[in-house]
Amino acid sequence: MNITRLNREIKQPINEAAQSVFISEDDLQEAKRVLGPLATNFPEENLKNTVTEIHFLAESWLDEFERKAFNGKTLSELLENGNKP
Repeated sequence: MNITRLNREIKQPINEAAQSVFISEDDLQEAKRVLGPLATNFPEENLKNTVTEIHFLAESWLDEFERKAFNGKTLSELLENGNKP
């Protein structure tokens, strides 16, 4: 991870960072539904950690793709600033 990206992620508002760390009960139930009987093989804490890691990776990859597509900005940043890609 490069320093610029690290600095940008550190400067996120606390509530936004907290939302990306904690998964909702709905997310956990969806993971259990998708895994079916296999979900019973995982302790709930491991399942929560795995879902959290997957969310983080998916969001990171999507942000990286958007920054490449939109001249260094995410779609969210473009919409907040009212800029057009």
